[in-house]
Amino acid sequence: MITNKDDELTGADCSVAVNGATLQEVEAFLWAVDQINQHAQLLPSTTLGALVLDTCGSRIRTMNQVTSLVKSSLPGININLDDVRALVTSLDPETARVAGEMLSSLNVTSINMGPSQAHSPYTLQMSPPINMEAEAMVQVGD
Repeated sequence: MITNKDDELTGADCSVAVNGATLQEVEAFLWAVDQINQHAQLLPSTTLGALVLDTCGSRIRTMNQVTSLVKSSLPGININLDDVRALVTSLDPETARVAGEMLSSLNVTSINMGPSQAHSPYTLQMSPPINMEAEAMVQVGD
């Protein structure tokens, strides 16, 4: 979420407050995409693209956006879903699971940067499972 959910608004609305840390993550991701595209030897014959959707921390907004993406009905967005290979997200595990399941039917891999659980053959987890994190913390404490 780049902007925060506004509790006074409906689940589909965002506040005007920007989450600086998340904005930096998005900028870093877009920079990495640009760097990969500038160095053609990394992914020959491939150009990466990115679409940033601001969920505002709302599951309702997330599901609406993913549904609109699947139905090709996001205003001003013209994406051929056959060209989409992955959904990269830092959503909470339950929202990531639902979004991933919606896209896995289209063979789109879901990559969650936060804690997640394997829920489909198209899910990759980028952070260690919580039990491994807890075990590591105990080992450091010993």
